[in-house]
Amino acid sequence: MACRIALQHKERMSLERIRSALAVRQCSILHDTRSGRRFAIPSQMKPNMDHICRMKGLPLSRAPCWID
Repeated sequence: MACRIALQHKERMSLERIRSALAVRQCSILHDTRSGRRFAIPSQMKPNMDHICRMKGLPLSRAPCWID
């Protein structure tokens, strides 16, 4: 990924910077006991993660959503 970012976007990012940015993304899963549905609440996106995802065209939701 570091090579692709450097070639496609003319920006150097170390493997450690990429790994650190992507490793912190988490999602909380909540279960509604009345309806039986589950929904996901994504964690806040760090600036480096947002930047990497935009460069690579990866869609990452920032809003809670149903996962059933």
